[in-house]
Amino acid sequence: MRELVKSLPAASRPLLDPAGPKFRVDAANDAITLFLPPPHAALHAHNTGHWSKKRILVQALRDRVKRIAMKATDRKWPAATIEYRFFFPDAIQRDEANAVHSQKPAIDGIVDSGLIPNDDYQHLHTIGICCAVDKNNPRTELVLRRVAIDQ
Repeated sequence: MRELVKSLPAASRPLLDPAGPKFRVDAANDAITLFLPPPHAALHAHNTGHWSKKRILVQALRDRVKRIAMKATDRKWPAATIEYRFFFPDAIQRDEANAVHSQKPAIDGIVDSGLIPNDDYQHLHTIGICCAVDKNNPRTELVLRRVAIDQ
């Protein structure tokens, strides 16, 4: 991971390591909030940059989220809901769909951690997307809630 981050331009490195807590778990351990950096433009669906630079960022974010999710809980959930909360540093118009798409490496990291078995429609359900402005603490919050699957 450190080698991947070192290969990124210096201006992009803080985007992988936001200030503050990395996660919050509720008392029953049935909800986890992951605190991540704001969406990076290089991860948007319409990014025209070189694939090799995007690959480094994708892998770094995926690995970081995997480690955070593994620290948050050692339980395995049969399925989960997810709510995306984006807090941007300014009021510039942004596309919600691009913001959600930029979190695909994070979702893959959650699956890699073993928290949920897969990110298909049977195991991960999007329940909401929220966008707001927070000039002092721009960030992305992924709120995961455990769901039981009827067999």
